[in-house]
Amino acid sequence: MKSEAMRFLKRAARQGSWPLLQRYMVYPRILDLPPVQCQKSADFAVHVLICEKDATMLHWCLRSLLKHASSDFMLYIHDDGSCRPETLARFRAKFVDAVVFSRSEASLLVESCTAAFPDLQKWRNEDYIALKCIDFYLVGNERWIILLDPDVLFFSDPKELFDSLQADVWMRDCFYSPYIDPDESMKLFGCKPKQVSGGLGRVRRESRDFALLQAINRFKELPHIQERARHRGLPKFEDQTYHAVLTARANESFFLGSEYQVATELGLQDIVAKHYTTPARFWLFEEGIPRIAQQLEIPLPRWLRDRA
Repeated sequence: MKSEAMRFLKRAARQGSWPLLQRYMVYPRILDLPPVQCQKSADFAVHVLICEKDATMLHWCLRSLLKHASSDFMLYIHDDGSCRPETLARFRAKFVDAVVFSRSEASLLVESCTAAFPDLQKWRNEDYIALKCIDFYLVGNERWIILLDPDVLFFSDPKELFDSLQADVWMRDCFYSPYIDPDESMKLFGCKPKQVSGGLGRVRRESRDFALLQAINRFKELPHIQERARHRGLPKFEDQTYHAVLTARANESFFLGSEYQVATELGLQDIVAKHYTTPARFWLFEEGIPRIAQQLEIPLPRWLRDRA
């Protein structure tokens, strides 16, 4: 907490106190909102993976989505293993009829389904990011899966996520981030990965391919791939490589428009959803939180309200 506070204080000294006030005075107020009812059945399922430190952020993400979405969807919240029981209990209380799994509860459901892929079971036990590639596809039975990260905020109706087109759709990333280079992927998997952002996308549940996932997981362990990851500053593994290849192999897929964007600059004009990834996370407090607070009609003193 101290290091985080110091980081915000230093930025506040350079950019003013606005983001600091939003982070520490407005941000916690999302937890004071009354419970909201979620759907018990739908063709679409929103799946999100959460850690303890981002729990409040997920409340903002989901409240913004539920505020604007005109389509029905089921909501699944997956604990990465770090969430406290009271954190999960709050999600259940605030998002009525959402399905909230602790990591151990989810393990009981999915382990038998991956018995034929021991490498994936081992990976899932060691790395929480595996849940986005495995659990999201095995939990529930809705036809369409919407993958969502907690650092995405919605500012108007994301109707393109819930349209009737029989295609996968993804937010376009601001740069090419998969571990595998296009020529390598073409040689190994017969396709060139798409530049998808793992923060927001829609896929068919039936499109999952654990054999492909296991092959990619083994590929990333090769020495030259490990060296490439270190050079690019990539994490141990991320889900984007799998989904980039999986989407490239789909019969139909397309990117969401520029109104869905990874945060590379400030501004919310004509924006439907924005993914505030590191190092742009600071902008979530600069522009995102005050705008959503206004849309949710969270009562604030004048000096804390959206300045746009």
